[in-house]
Amino acid sequence: MLHNIESLSQREVQVLALAARGFSVCETAGALGTSPCTVAEQRASAKRKLNARDITHAVTILWLAAHHKRLVLKNPPALDKWLSPAR
Repeated sequence: MLHNIESLSQREVQVLALAARGFSVCETAGALGTSPCTVAEQRASAKRKLNARDITHAVTILWLAAHHKRLVLKNPPALDKWLSPAR
């Protein structure tokens, strides 16, 4: 199955990173200063681009890609903020 990691926008990566930390759509919207509808659309877009069945599958694909260094982020420090251990 093809996972088009490179097609993800920086915001879609941020949304998935927050989902990986257990943030709900509303919590993600608050953290990013956007609306829950926008976050839901970004999650759906990321799932579509990754051919993921659900948000957990999308997060797993992203994590595996990053782990295997196949993912080059445009602005890694921005993502590091969301992936830190403390919420």
